[in-house]
Amino acid sequence: MGRKDIQTRNTYYILARTVTVYQLAQVPRVLGIDETLEGGDVLPGFACLVDEIFG
Repeated sequence: MGRKDIQTRNTYYILARTVTVYQLAQVPRVLGIDETLEGGDVLPGFACLVDEIFG
């Protein structure tokens, strides 16, 4: 769920609908389609479901 598989000219691609969050001095976090992206200190109060980003 949350990804599409595409086969083109014998090349197989997987398009995952994820968002990767990069923060200084931290390991990147990958958010899946059912998770919420939050603004933290940069955008206080911001929250958006990853699914809404991909419409």
